[in-house]
Amino acid sequence: MMFWHKAIGDRGSTEIASCLLRYVEEDYTPLREGEERKLVVWSDRCAGQNNNWTMDVNTVSLIDYIKLFHTSRAKVPYKWQQFPAL
Repeated sequence: MMFWHKAIGDRGSTEIASCLLRYVEEDYTPLREGEERKLVVWSDRCAGQNNNWTMDVNTVSLIDYIKLFHTSRAKVPYKWQQFPAL
């Protein structure tokens, strides 16, 4: 989990994308030949997590350039749903 004081950083798409990138780079290794790993991103649709250019480019880089995942999926719960237990 990533934390920062709002006087130091914002909650925009750049900050959210940076947190995601740092997390996966620290916790995952690049895929080996034939290995598959799917990235699933849950979003509550706040401005920093919306489907925007910054998050899209970040996800593409995790798949095509850094090769940490082979595919991705973005999920948004409906109003009446709860986030899954972690």
